[in-house]
Amino acid sequence: MADPGGTSGEDGAMSQYDPQVHLVNKFLTGMPVREVHMRDVKASYDRWIQNEWNGDERAALANCMRTLSEASGSEWEALTTRQRQVLVWLFTLLHPPKQDMKSQADDLWAKIGPGRMRSLATQLLSFQDARKSNEPAPSTSPTADLPESSDVRVASGDGGRTARPHRGPYDPDTRLEKAGLLFLTRSSTLVVAVGLFAYLVDRVPNASPPWYGIGNGLSRLAYEQHSLPLFRYSVAALRRSLVEDPENRLARELLDTMRGWDALSDSEFAEVHAFEGSPLTLLPRLGFTAAALVDATMALPRDDRMRIILWLRPQGIEDFVPVLIAAVQDPDEHIRMTAIEYLGYWGDRSDVRECFERLVNSGEHRELQPYAGMALYSIEEDWARRLHQRMMHG
Repeated sequence: MADPGGTSGEDGAMSQYDPQVHLVNKFLTGMPVREVHMRDVKASYDRWIQNEWNGDERAALANCMRTLSEASGSEWEALTTRQRQVLVWLFTLLHPPKQDMKSQADDLWAKIGPGRMRSLATQLLSFQDARKSNEPAPSTSPTADLPESSDVRVASGDGGRTARPHRGPYDPDTRLEKAGLLFLTRSSTLVVAVGLFAYLVDRVPNASPPWYGIGNGLSRLAYEQHSLPLFRYSVAALRRSLVEDPENRLARELLDTMRGWDALSDSEFAEVHAFEGSPLTLLPRLGFTAAALVDATMALPRDDRMRIILWLRPQGIEDFVPVLIAAVQDPDEHIRMTAIEYLGYWGDRSDVRECFERLVNSGEHRELQPYAGMALYSIEEDWARRLHQRMMHG
């Protein structure tokens, strides 16, 4: 990309041959997007903020959001915060001139088409997540309506009885299950795996697979620690898994194996009932803490760290926020940017404020733009506004 800033006419509008305009057109028309040089995009964005907005990023993003919302009307109001943010990101790729922003927003809205904003935002978010995890990006066509959900069977053993809405690989429940499974493959992180499955069960108590995950992790912990209480909890969780899905072959096979351990007599084993209540009550006894989750995540290889950040960040669970804060210090640039995007949702936490203050005081925020600025912009706190001003003019 010889000139990432693009060529501009006298009115400041970018040429239709500019690489970023070409990128936007690919998103809008559904052409495959195979490679994006984010360093070039960032450098071009920084120049636009400086040249068009005198370095005032907050004003630039606010005006982009306002003109897009005015152009799209009621469709904008129906979007989530993150969907709006990714559409603003798309709009900034065009470097709309300050004096011509309304017509640029109207033109983008016309190209998207009525009823297509949500599906385009979904595709853009999928593209961003896939790029950050170094996985192949899915199709970015906004022309096909994506169903909000479809009824499928829960994957469990040879097939599940329990049906629940499934929203694909980017659904928070699916992501949390994947995170639990990743930690379940490591004997050193079994407590963390059980903790993540417990949070998932607390949200979807009638799903069989996470109950099996809890039972599996507890059975291995019970074996390692020679703990009869953990053995009983494991049996109870596996029995709850079978209550939710009697066809869960994995749960049934593990129960049969544990029956042969002779930890309990046949009558005692039969007296252990299916788990009732929330398994979150077990976590203090197991030693699951936010700090334990941070340590387990940061010890993973790079690709697995990225996956965990991607899977945990949209959960809306307070205990997961320290993982995002720790990831802002990760050696990998993509992981740092992935983590800081979501810290804007937790602006009322003192540790999040301390994280942003450290970034600005040290100057490290410059390596995380525009994501650091957008995260701060989304925090409706006086400290965030003051810090954003320092970020832009300091």
